[in-house]
Amino acid sequence: MLIEHFIPSGIGAELMARLCIELVPARQDRQVKLPVPSARIPYFDLDGKPTGFYRLRTLKPWVPKGEEKERRYVQATGSGNHLYLPPVGAQTWRDVATTVGIPLLITEGEKKAACATAHGFSTIGLGGVWSWRGDRQPLPGLDQFHWQGRNVCLAFDSPDVQVNRGVAEALIALADELRGRGAVVKFIHFPADGGKVGLDDFLVDHGPKQLQALIDAATEEPVDVVAELNRDIAMVWNGGKALVLREERDSTGVAAVAFARPNEVEPGYANRLVRVHTANGSKMVNAFSIWKSSPSRREYRGVVFAPGSDAPGFYNLFQGFAVKPVKGDCRLFLQHVEKIICAGNAELAAYVLSWMAHAVQKPGELPGTALVLRGKMGIGKSVFCKHFGSLFGAHFVMVSQQSHLVGSFNRHLERALCVLSEEGFWAGDKAAEGALKALITEPTRMIEGKGRDAISVANFTRLLVSTNNAWAVPAGLEERRMVIMDVSDARMQDEQYFGRLLVEMSNGGREALMQFLLDRDIRAFNPRVIPKTMALLDNKLHSLIGARKFLFEMLATGVNNRQRGGWAAEVPTLHLHEMYRDFSNGTGERHRSSETELGRVLHDLLPKLTAYRPRIGVGGQQVRLWKFPSLDECRKAFESAIGQPIDWKRWAAER
Repeated sequence: MLIEHFIPSGIGAELMARLCIELVPARQDRQVKLPVPSARIPYFDLDGKPTGFYRLRTLKPWVPKGEEKERRYVQATGSGNHLYLPPVGAQTWRDVATTVGIPLLITEGEKKAACATAHGFSTIGLGGVWSWRGDRQPLPGLDQFHWQGRNVCLAFDSPDVQVNRGVAEALIALADELRGRGAVVKFIHFPADGGKVGLDDFLVDHGPKQLQALIDAATEEPVDVVAELNRDIAMVWNGGKALVLREERDSTGVAAVAFARPNEVEPGYANRLVRVHTANGSKMVNAFSIWKSSPSRREYRGVVFAPGSDAPGFYNLFQGFAVKPVKGDCRLFLQHVEKIICAGNAELAAYVLSWMAHAVQKPGELPGTALVLRGKMGIGKSVFCKHFGSLFGAHFVMVSQQSHLVGSFNRHLERALCVLSEEGFWAGDKAAEGALKALITEPTRMIEGKGRDAISVANFTRLLVSTNNAWAVPAGLEERRMVIMDVSDARMQDEQYFGRLLVEMSNGGREALMQFLLDRDIRAFNPRVIPKTMALLDNKLHSLIGARKFLFEMLATGVNNRQRGGWAAEVPTLHLHEMYRDFSNGTGERHRSSETELGRVLHDLLPKLTAYRPRIGVGGQQVRLWKFPSLDECRKAFESAIGQPIDWKRWAAER
């Protein structure tokens, strides 16, 4: 029971015996009646003899009555502070005290001091950061040492020095006291990666050689300002320019990243001054200027967005998923996908689930397609999108304005892996159409904030569009980017249904969904081979403009000759263009095709269409004629061009 509390500090049974550490059962100490077992740690004088003073290290958690914090060390009331001199070094402490050529370490705690001294580093232990003094005066024990010209390193826990102002103040006060006695004082900075690191921890994990390297690299400042600033900022190269990258983490540890020029950052540290010692004394310097010139500053060759990949030498904007996979139950959500989102279409549901699985299994591959959900309000579109998006944490972004999706200032998309646009894009806006398609298919994108230099990052966006509009997004004849689906309204405003779904997803459902998607077999899945839904067809037809829109109108009404009515085998090209011009005027088309351009479109979509001039003139004049195949043949050719069958009766009835 006793030794297990000292082994982590590198103190085994033999060393414990030399230190005279003893087990004290509960309430059996002669001075302090602790209610829990403890270890008695005696103190020694310069000759290695016990002074009679000792402290108790509790071996079980103990919180004194009326206090909130667990107390680990206890000593007799009124016994004061003392220097701990572990009697295990190569030299006696009297030799150490009188020989200024022997460097000293000073640390907090007996175990740390004993561990370091046993490894050959003469180390004084303090009971606490302020325990080098008593009644606000330095301990008399300090007077026993010769300090003039002696090298002293203060080795307190990291990151306590950086985050605890009281610890930093105690260190500075101790350093000033020892410097006043003539000592050369420096500070050891232990690397702390998210945990607390003390002198004994570092020795056990890295050994005496690495500790000596830290001693050699010790600084004259109690806080390593370079390490301190490295936690928040880094220098990054962008297009030949040096920018400062700043991370601002929220309570969950998620970092928002901002970029600024160095001269814009420095004023922010004007109140963070560091004393620098020089040959002529000392001066106060802006901490940022020290960091900027340090070879130890955090630095990257550039910024990348590389989900699921390492990017050595580059700052990776990807911070991982927000949910860990766990076997569990997400059946209600999966049923929602199949029955509501995909309206019972099994083929479409299989595609959607594989598309979702692709996002978590292969986040570093651009799918090149987007899911577009059409339907009324309150039917479950956003519920699906937000539960799926929650898997991505900081990499899920919701927008509700077109400019936020395809505008110039898009810093909010810099680390987006999944983007939900709620009524965020209005089909028919040709200026934004190219930007939307680039967001879905282009391998890179430019990220730009107001007043900031743009940076280029890889694009792995999974776009979800939730809309109430029939014309959701622009869709060309051979559309392969948009998977458009009509969402079922079978559960519209069903609060009990959506309540059960929320309870499932909030109680292990998200974790189960992540596991389900990771387990799904997508080896044969190609996200660019999209289901041909009726909703997709509707958007294709709504997206037609100019001559294509005119041709569809002719095929839907079955009229290509306004003068005779119906479908004619031969139509003068001039009359057809006049008919097209009148149609464009009636629909408000701003840009009309010329007669030649109209002919080119007709040839492209109706391959069997021909034009000729008859040898005998019509009405005394020779005119150029279009020779049309039958209406049925033309409709089949148009269906082939658009890639889907069309219910012509339905569209004719709407005319």
